Amino acid sequence: MKRKQVAALLAGMFLVTTAHAGTYVDLWVTVNNSNGYSLSGATAKLYGGSYSYGGMPYATETMWWDPYRLNCNFSSGPVVLTVEKEGFGTWRQRWEESELGEYGSVDLVGVLYPPCSVTGRVENVLGEPISNVVVRLDWVVGDGVVEHQTVSDAEGLYAIDGVGVGGYSMIVLPPLPYPATNTTVTLDAPGTNA
Repeated sequence: MKRKQVAALLAGMFLVTTAHAGTYVDLWVTVNNSNGYSLSGATAKLYGGSYSYGGMPYATETMWWDPYRLNCNFSSGPVVLTVEKEGFGTWRQRWEESELGEYGSVDLVGVLYPPCSVTGRVENVLGEPISNVVVRLDWVVGDGVVEHQTVSDAEGLYAIDGVGVGGYSMIVLPPLPYPATNTTVTLDAPGTNA
């Protein structure tokens, strides 16, 4: 257990307390392709503590062998691992601090699939296309990170390519007077969900 000693002088008494310094996370990651074969050369990025997801990662490693070890010292808040490789969709895993405790050791097998595409058409209630509509796919709503975004064309058509399998919130932000909408989208491997 990682602890930080904190000392204070109160009314002539010397008080020593122990404050938790967050979570120490040890990850052992194996990456496979959809056929179950080891996939070397993938890039793993670990986010935690002041290195929050969407910004600069706490650790970035190219994985040439399995399992590969990554760790994050003194993380507070959620810990996120992403694994990506050209020609594949990104694989993501997230843990809350409460799930890991003061020391978290996790063995993972991540599977990278060919990227998915999300396509569609934005229409009004009369079936007429609406252009310039922002369409977003958000992995964790409210974290301030938009994983994928596009804008509908003059025919109301949109396409988002290179999306990893998994669940997303699809957020549609049309121009006024139309209201914004939000729905859940789950992308299954392999292929395209519309």
